Amino acid sequence: MKASMVDFAFLGLVILAAVYWLAAFASVVLYRRRRPSASDAASPVTILKPLRGNDGQLYENLRSFCLQDYRSFEILFGVRHLQDPAVAVVRSFNMQTGLPVKSVKVAQSTGFNDLEASSDGTVYATVTGTGQDATTWQVWKITPDGTASIFVQGAPMRQPNGIAFDQQGNIVVVNIGTEDVITYSKDGKAIKTEKAAQSGNDGLVVMKDGTKYVSSVVNGGVSRIRPGRPAELIAKNIPNPASMCYDPDANQLVIPMNANNALSFIKLR
Repeated sequence: MKASMVDFAFLGLVILAAVYWLAAFASVVLYRRRRPSASDAASPVTILKPLRGNDGQLYENLRSFCLQDYRSFEILFGVRHLQDPAVAVVRSFNMQTGLPVKSVKVAQSTGFNDLEASSDGTVYATVTGTGQDATTWQVWKITPDGTASIFVQGAPMRQPNGIAFDQQGNIVVVNIGTEDVITYSKDGKAIKTEKAAQSGNDGLVVMKDGTKYVSSVVNGGVSRIRPGRPAELIAKNIPNPASMCYDPDANQLVIPMNANNALSFIKLR
């Protein structure tokens, strides 16, 4: 019996499907023989993970993020408020290994806003406080052995928020209540005050050359303060730009936008 054109067409489709299946199977085999190793990984990355509540499996879920086969990464967890049930879980394990570690409870603190850790493990953390009570405007110092004390308190700060180190190891603080960007020495003395282009500040990045970038979560702009020069507004109309980081590979600022559940990227020149 002669084969029709329809028969040949079906035969061609079957052959193509078989070739595709064999190619896919070979690709899987080759991939399994040589999976990308940690040394093959690309540039360091930051994973931003918002949290809300604890469904009973939060620890296991977060631990899986920490055990990725990747050369260099950090994970930033965020919650809407410090009373969120997820906070205690985040504090209970090491974010590099996923293993449980001790936590430090600062009973006198009403809740930390931002923090920065030095190479020796000392942590500096801001307490933004209330608008009118200067005693609630605080930066705490927590040493590696868990000893906590107030590093600076009250004016000239006004509701401190973002915090970072400069190249000399000084502590730099931005404020919600003013445009002031205050640099403190390691012994807690205010040694320099600069002005951002806007108030209501949250995020802070200090570059190696001393240039500071400050994001205003209230007014939606990003200020650049070069050493010895007045601040300039390099970006504006960003919805609630909060704490930010610097991406050295792309030479850009990465800024979470609270109102949009999204990220903003500001290229630097």
